[in-house]
Amino acid sequence: MEKYIEQAASIDNIYLAYLRLKNMVQNTELLLEQEILYFEKDIDQIEEFIKMKDGVEIINDDKLQKMKSSNPILEIRKIILNGADNCNFNKFDFITKIKKVDKDRVSYRPLTRFRFFDLVIMQSIFNVLFNNLKNFLPKENYGVKLSDNPKYLYANWTNQYKKFVSEQKKYGSEDSIYQYVYEYDIKEFYPSISQNRLIEDIAKSLNLKKESEFYKWIGKIIHYYNAENISKETQEIFQEYCKIYDEEKERKKSVRKIDRNDMGLPQGPLFSTFLAVFYIRNLYTEFKAEMNQRDVYDFIHFSYIDDGRIYLQDSKIKNIKVDEEINIEETPEEKISRILNDIFQKINECKLDKNDEEDTIIKTEKMMELNSDKVAFLSLDEKSVKNQLDFITNDASLINASINPRFEIPSDIENAVIKKHQAIKNTIEDMYKRVKEGERDKSIKESEIRKIKKEYITYSKRKANFLTRKISTKNKFYELVETIFECDIKEKEILKDDINGFNYYYNLLNLLRNAENDDNKIQYLVEKVSNYLKHYEKLSEKKVMMFFYYLATIKAVYQVKYSRFYKDMLLELRNKFKDNLLINKYYYSYQDDSWILEMNGEEINVEDNKEEKNDCDKEKEAIKYYIDNPIKIKKVTDVMINKDLIFRRSLIEFDEKDIEHIYKYDDINIYIRKSIDENDKNKVTLDDDYLKLNSDELLEYRKVKWLSLLVEFWKKEINLHGYINPAYLIFDNIRVRNKGIYKDKNLLKSNMAINNNKNDTFNLYGIKDEMIDYKEYLNNFFMDFFECEESIIVNKKGRTLKFWEYRILSSLQNKMFNRYDFFDLLEDITKNYEYLCHEVDTNFEKIRAIVDDNLGSSKDKDVIMCLHYYVHCVWKNGSKDLTFFTLHNQEHSIELIQNYMKLSPKLLNRFSLDKDEKFILFSACYLHDIGMLKGLSTKELYDLKNTKLIEFYEDVSKYFNEIKIIKMETMLRKIYLIHDQTESFFENMVRSQHPTRAKEDIVMDDMLPLTDLEKNYVAKVSVNHGNDYEKVYGIVSEEKFRNHKIDLRKISIWLRLLDLTDISKSRVTQAVFSRYFERMGTVSRFHWLKHLCVDNIEFRCNYDKDTKIHVSILINMNYLPVAEILKKNCEYIENSNINSIKCFQYEGTEENSIITYEKNDKKNNDCKKCNLLCSFLNVDNWFEKEIIQLNWYSSKYYNNEINFTLKYVLNNETMHDKFEIYSFSDKGRKKVSAEECMKEYMVK
Repeated sequence: MEKYIEQAASIDNIYLAYLRLKNMVQNTELLLEQEILYFEKDIDQIEEFIKMKDGVEIINDDKLQKMKSSNPILEIRKIILNGADNCNFNKFDFITKIKKVDKDRVSYRPLTRFRFFDLVIMQSIFNVLFNNLKNFLPKENYGVKLSDNPKYLYANWTNQYKKFVSEQKKYGSEDSIYQYVYEYDIKEFYPSISQNRLIEDIAKSLNLKKESEFYKWIGKIIHYYNAENISKETQEIFQEYCKIYDEEKERKKSVRKIDRNDMGLPQGPLFSTFLAVFYIRNLYTEFKAEMNQRDVYDFIHFSYIDDGRIYLQDSKIKNIKVDEEINIEETPEEKISRILNDIFQKINECKLDKNDEEDTIIKTEKMMELNSDKVAFLSLDEKSVKNQLDFITNDASLINASINPRFEIPSDIENAVIKKHQAIKNTIEDMYKRVKEGERDKSIKESEIRKIKKEYITYSKRKANFLTRKISTKNKFYELVETIFECDIKEKEILKDDINGFNYYYNLLNLLRNAENDDNKIQYLVEKVSNYLKHYEKLSEKKVMMFFYYLATIKAVYQVKYSRFYKDMLLELRNKFKDNLLINKYYYSYQDDSWILEMNGEEINVEDNKEEKNDCDKEKEAIKYYIDNPIKIKKVTDVMINKDLIFRRSLIEFDEKDIEHIYKYDDINIYIRKSIDENDKNKVTLDDDYLKLNSDELLEYRKVKWLSLLVEFWKKEINLHGYINPAYLIFDNIRVRNKGIYKDKNLLKSNMAINNNKNDTFNLYGIKDEMIDYKEYLNNFFMDFFECEESIIVNKKGRTLKFWEYRILSSLQNKMFNRYDFFDLLEDITKNYEYLCHEVDTNFEKIRAIVDDNLGSSKDKDVIMCLHYYVHCVWKNGSKDLTFFTLHNQEHSIELIQNYMKLSPKLLNRFSLDKDEKFILFSACYLHDIGMLKGLSTKELYDLKNTKLIEFYEDVSKYFNEIKIIKMETMLRKIYLIHDQTESFFENMVRSQHPTRAKEDIVMDDMLPLTDLEKNYVAKVSVNHGNDYEKVYGIVSEEKFRNHKIDLRKISIWLRLLDLTDISKSRVTQAVFSRYFERMGTVSRFHWLKHLCVDNIEFRCNYDKDTKIHVSILINMNYLPVAEILKKNCEYIENSNINSIKCFQYEGTEENSIITYEKNDKKNNDCKKCNLLCSFLNVDNWFEKEIIQLNWYSSKYYNNEINFTLKYVLNNETMHDKFEIYSFSDKGRKKVSAEECMKEYMVK
């Protein structure tokens, strides 16, 4: 057997082909889930007729042999081994999508639907082919990269596209040496590929002989895409497409035409992209050679599939020459276009080896050329169209990324986002108008116009995807439906949104899901969609050209719950082509349970009386099967384990013959036990010596020891076999024996037994590590271990989880999961178990929800949870030196992080942080005040250079200079005064220096779950929360972190702002204040009072039409003192440095019983004496100063796009008329006026 055929026909390769197709993300509207489920339903059927003995398959009888052939994996294996000549694929469906609407003309893009069963055959061949051709792919093309995860054929397309975009930013930046970019796109790329040339390219690359079976299979699949094999259900679409194409060719005097025998590559199947990029792999070297011949060496050329970029230097453009026989004057754009078109012409020439003496060149009728509508030669200067468009599209991406649909989206942000998108559209239209009306070189103007149109279409698609996914809420649903399914497109509009401007299926599905269970929304949406389809049906003239949209609509509707409005629409769509088998397949492919009863009485029509003999349509079989058996849906992963064969409470006796393997760990053995039929009458049950891991008979530290052993065993399994047998991840399969001698058996006192109930399907399909859903298995394991149901804070017995337990479950509940990080986490837990034994509370879940959505890696998320626990522990008893300070513990940290989440989205990603920057910020939110816990060191206690220490010494020493002390009471009074002054000294020293102390502690603390580099950055940010403005705002601080740069200055600014926002009454309690009032000093009393006066803090944003954001930080007060004149001079200093400012004047305005005070920049110079209200608002006016610095920063780095204002808001209806507190002393309880406490502090 040929090597390649043997590989292609292997069971694991066919299984892999099935998995890759199932996991395909593009063109999902062309696949029906029923066919995939039908393919899967017999995958585990092989157990019914295969018995394994010594690795030999024993077939019991002819009936079982027949059953074996019904298994799709084995059936495909047989087809591949029987040869390409004996394979008959189903006819494929030829469908069209609208590509462009131009006045009264509509052009189309062809799409192809193969049957899923046929695709698995094709992909089984291409799996082997691609693995051998992957090194031929050009590194300059970011469109195709094979995935490291075998379950997927390609690496994540978004990551690859980001690389493509990143390269454009790199070479188009201010620092770039290039001044121009040439952008191009290949016209009708897939259809223009020559099948013969492609097959011969593959054969030469792999040294394949034409008589080889693998060569025949490749030719069979590639040549199958021709007009002869189009299904009769879609033949009319193809004929109409050809007619429109010919009319367009005649109108444009083009020489291009459709080759019915060679239609190129189909658009839709998974394999086409790889083959297309392989086909043009020499483009980059050929172009380089052509440019080098013209003395142009320094340029950059890369692409994403057929979308190319060439970056050039101004000085080199004049060197670009064309062939001498061309005597016409050409622009740089025309020169490069001619070079590329010549290369494409060469690529499509097919050389066939006739013999050793000659090569015959077969000229095909194929023509590969540039799409002139998408070619652009653009300047890269700051004011160029390209740079402006890049800024706008980047702006749109930032807006979209700023909205998280998992969190409630306030209506003001919804309005702002929609306004912002409208502003972006207006900006692009204005740019288009300026370019079109401007007096510029004709070729440059045309390039820029093409670029604007192209970018607008791209922007429109992203906008629609974003709005329907994130903003189609109750408030905006009708508005969005009206916008997206707009039929009456005004002719005056410069750039028009049409059906090509968005992903129809994806956006319709999003809106359907948002309309679910609301009859008014459903009716409105159905009416709009029906009219929208009719509008384009009229434009298309032939309703058959809208076939794709009817199919996509039907599929989308069936994924949401039944509604009579939907059914009426579906009937209308189906009746347009009632006898068409394809439309009927879709019509009966309902997926949601709610449709089953509604469709039960329908007359089923998926038969085709004209069906050709031997045409086995498995898609039709699948639809019929699930109409008759709607609940027979089974996951493939379910077949890995025989779930009935698990350990029971009474364990079946096992001896040496029942043990598959023994693993030895020090003085403990792990026995891997064969699955034993527990219905066996001869079984022997034993005493309950073996326990579950969560048994109450096991002490907690023993459970952790057993878990440590199990983790070591799991890791060893990966090292030995490349995966963990799923049976070893089932909690009920594992027992431990922790006492006594096992009757008369010679087993150790302590051992673990694991039941191996993995079934034969697991072995048969060569299931690999990546095919096992470790996250699901491990989550189920530990939920059982800790006896949890839904909550991961309290288990079903009412026990609060310890942090070590919570940490495991939280990492499994998070979106991102990395198995290696998780096993490292388990090892860390088993080593540090005693430190992790405190109970958790609901605050842990608060922060987990935030970090899960905002941080990237599972490791980063775990680190923040560990920091939360660390701060939770170290602040348990407060700070010894800051007795009456409000706690700066984990609750303070959560408040800062929550305020970030409230404010950051409202800024629409201006002033935004990426995931790594947020990781540093969140870490600093926990650690920036850690210096408050550290007392003065011996060195600091005796530092005679410290002026504060000298002043303290002089103040205290006067008490010792009094010689005559007669009464003991007098002596005690002096001692107490010394004690109070000593406490005050320590407090002031620790408070004033805590940012620096925090920096030192963070860097030195080995208990922190941070790397040295992370500690360094977190320390730098933490110390900045206490630094002068100049040290923070005035110094650029970009550092390399995880292969890119992060902005420590911006992170520090965020920390400073957030730290100032935790000022509400929730930070203190009046009961505690009353109890300690008498012991508090004047300063502490004032600061507690100020907290009690603040109800909460609120962030409001107003968005101008010019896209500027006005941020109001509202401090909602329940009390403000009256404006009583104090015996204190006003300390306003006009035009002073910000550090010198001590007094701002505030002006109040009243509206609807609400008084708002904000800084008045026009200072009243007649103000000689301070009043109590002004003094109260000016005390510790760091917040106001920070706002001034923020606005300076915004003007310098964000073009004044953000403006911050601080406002104090007092609601007359909810304010305290008189604010009094109770004080407890040895004389009893008494009332104290808050105003008097404030005056006392102000005057001092």
